[in-house]
Amino acid sequence: MWRRPRYFWTVLTDGRVRSRYGNGDIVDIVYLAGETRHFSDLTTADAFVHDLTNTGETELVFVTVEFDPRRPQMMFE
Repeated sequence: MWRRPRYFWTVLTDGRVRSRYGNGDIVDIVYLAGETRHFSDLTTADAFVHDLTNTGETELVFVTVEFDPRRPQMMFE
């Protein structure tokens, strides 16, 4: 069964980043425009912290949407 994501992000431009995570991991990532990640089960108990450094030659643009669980959601069919 599909579950509505808690939040998701989509990258609008191609680019490269270095991502640092709260556990000490450092990962180099290549993003392609249109790539999207959904986080449907993310709670305060399993949330994570990370930061991105743009290591590419161009501007890197993301759009992030977070749904507030205290507010009713509109359903689209």
